[in-house]
Amino acid sequence: KRNLDLKRLMFSMTSLVDLGQEATSSKDLSAKMKAALYVITGMFSVPTAALFVYRPQLHDLELLVDKGHRDKALLGTAMPIPAKQIKHLRANDPHTTRDLAASAFFRQNRDIFTKLKTRIFLPLFVKGEFVGAVSLGRKLGGAPFRPAEKEILRVIAHQMAITLHNSRLFLALTDKVVENKKLYTSMQRIYHDTIGAFAAAIDAKDE
Repeated sequence: KRNLDLKRLMFSMTSLVDLGQEATSSKDLSAKMKAALYVITGMFSVPTAALFVYRPQLHDLELLVDKGHRDKALLGTAMPIPAKQIKHLRANDPHTTRDLAASAFFRQNRDIFTKLKTRIFLPLFVKGEFVGAVSLGRKLGGAPFRPAEKEILRVIAHQMAITLHNSRLFLALTDKVVENKKLYTSMQRIYHDTIGAFAAAIDAKDE
């Protein structure tokens, strides 16, 4: 048993390294998160998983990537989650469906949880900010998640939350750069038009 636990520990450590490499790769967010899901499902022998990103302006979780689901209707799936319901989630801590069963969030999205075959729901937080969530399906063989596995999931949650947060910041920065570039171009055009108008007025006066 001790050798088996050691092998599991070594496998988990190797998988966490793989996950870290995927999280910090130069791939776009969807590709990065898809690869991360494959690492996670391999670690826990879970055939199905999904990752959602939180959209604060819409107060919902939008499906970004999934693994193992054949239902194409899941594409574009969004789960409403008001701010008051987010407060009831334990940050970066695995929630079983039993943990969530009494919540308004679970009742409102029961059909989606059923389609995803969710057994573990992992909310992702960075410095108190909710950024997304991971849904993990049933393990092969149906075994429950052990305490040690839940501890590893907490580490994974921190890593994935930071990746989502940084991607969001990068996109916001990119949008700002594009906005500033448009503003600069507009100001440059106004400047040239103004100079042209002054030149025309001077020419007309001289005549």
